[in-house]
Amino acid sequence: MDLGPLSPIEPGSPDREEGASAIAALNSPIKMTKDVPPYNQGVIRNHHRFYIDQGDLVLQVEKAIFKIHRHFLIKYSPVMASMFEIGQNKQSRGGTEEEPLKLDDSVKAWELLLEVIYPDNPFGDISYSGDQYILVLRLAHKYSMQVLENSLVKRLQRDTTDTKYINLLQAAWILGSAELQKEAFNGLVSRKQELTRSEAHTMGVDILYDVMMSRQPGRKMYLR
Repeated sequence: MDLGPLSPIEPGSPDREEGASAIAALNSPIKMTKDVPPYNQGVIRNHHRFYIDQGDLVLQVEKAIFKIHRHFLIKYSPVMASMFEIGQNKQSRGGTEEEPLKLDDSVKAWELLLEVIYPDNPFGDISYSGDQYILVLRLAHKYSMQVLENSLVKRLQRDTTDTKYINLLQAAWILGSAELQKEAFNGLVSRKQELTRSEAHTMGVDILYDVMMSRQPGRKMYLR
């Protein structure tokens, strides 16, 4: 499933210029490769794509070491900005080669987020699947990246595939949005396609029951 392009940093902006120069500094091609062992196992090692020599922030996510530019995180995440400010006040060495800043996140989510910041083509667009958008949305919400949150929700709402509403439901849970949950619920009730086993598992017993009951002739749509 393809939900359409996720635009990288705006053309002509200082961020785009810095991102473009950073891409040129990478030691390996900007392509994921099947030969790279998964970063949720094995030894801790530099990420094959997002370890940038010119970066000024070192993160450890699972077994991956990222070296990136803190400028982007400070700009889009007040949570990250506060973390760095507190660290400076305490003269902490966190975020360095000697002491990476350890984050309890999904390495796949960070790879997807960094692909937006450091795209293959600085003037192109990036397309993700619904599941990938949800991964990034979890990360964006955790670190209060409001601009990214809004952009991701809009892309999920523009989706035209059968999985649109199950993805919107997950987004509603992540954001704690009753409005988005209602939109997802009504879409699942009115959708002509039968629910899949995977969707039913994602929805849970209560919402599945409400959806199935609301699909019955003469029943009004309702949500607990």
